[in-house]
Amino acid sequence: MCPVAEKQPRVTEIGRPEDVDGRRHPVATGIAMVSLLLVLILTWIGFTSAMGDADRRVEITDVEVPVLWGATEDEARKMVEGSGLIMVVEEIPNDVFPAGVVFSQRPIAGAILEEGSPIVATVSTGAAGPIVPETVGQQAAEASALVAANGLKSETESVYSEEVRVGEVVSSSPRAGERSGPSGTVVLKVSTGPAPRTIPAAEGLPAVEVLQTLGRLELVPVVTHSYEPDTEIGTVLSTSPAAQSSVQRGSDVKLVVSSPEPTVRVPGVTGLLEETAVEALEAADLQALVRRVRIPPGDTRNGRVISQGIIVDSDVPGATPVEIVIGVDPTPPAPTTTSTVAPP
Repeated sequence: MCPVAEKQPRVTEIGRPEDVDGRRHPVATGIAMVSLLLVLILTWIGFTSAMGDADRRVEITDVEVPVLWGATEDEARKMVEGSGLIMVVEEIPNDVFPAGVVFSQRPIAGAILEEGSPIVATVSTGAAGPIVPETVGQQAAEASALVAANGLKSETESVYSEEVRVGEVVSSSPRAGERSGPSGTVVLKVSTGPAPRTIPAAEGLPAVEVLQTLGRLELVPVVTHSYEPDTEIGTVLSTSPAAQSSVQRGSDVKLVVSSPEPTVRVPGVTGLLEETAVEALEAADLQALVRRVRIPPGDTRNGRVISQGIIVDSDVPGATPVEIVIGVDPTPPAPTTTSTVAPP
């Protein structure tokens, strides 16, 4: 009897040995077949449904384009919209057809379009008119005469201009080279000079800032200074003309700007008689504060200023008191005798 070979376990390439199940499984096989059949049935139903949708068509009505040539814009619109179409208008000058009348259309009459399609109707704006001549830079009277010579009428309109001189044409409407249109009128825009400037609010602002603003407005600042207690130096105190006033370009604007307290120079009065010294100090806008001291008898400084309290040429605020010391000789003057000569 031949020895029976032992069944060896299958060895996978990776991992432990794997036991292979060689038994039949009829239930699992049946379930798989039923599932496959259901998938095929559902696929067939979807395919037939799609084919049915493809056979269905949306019915869109075809419309014949009506004749618009010669109709007014309102008449043409009624015909187009009554046919189920949409009218788009373009306006162009025409020397034959009066204004408001259709003289061309796209597509042409008789064409077949689907309902809701657009039709372009070209409507006349009237005769194009003569070509407008060049008038910019001319005086208004000369420009008007030139327009009239070209068979056109002119109207003038005043406008501000920073560059064009007063009385000269800034522009025209229609512009030079264009057709005048059915009215045959050209509007000449004539310069009245630069636009007025409005004086800005300046009081309480730094003078440097206000000067820059006036410069941008092309106004000329004229600055004066004034001392104002408790006000920061360099602050604008007032303007003339006042803020919000209207002035022409290049006008003067007066500014009063706060400045340091004004000073005066102390004169030298030493050696002067008291009366002369007081007059000199008052003339310099200072106050004389007189103090008297005794000097030795016979001193030549009697009645004169011996010294002054503030150094000569010092700059001090006006009305500052300046002490002056006057020398006084207390010795009474010697009595004078008068001799009388008896007549012979």
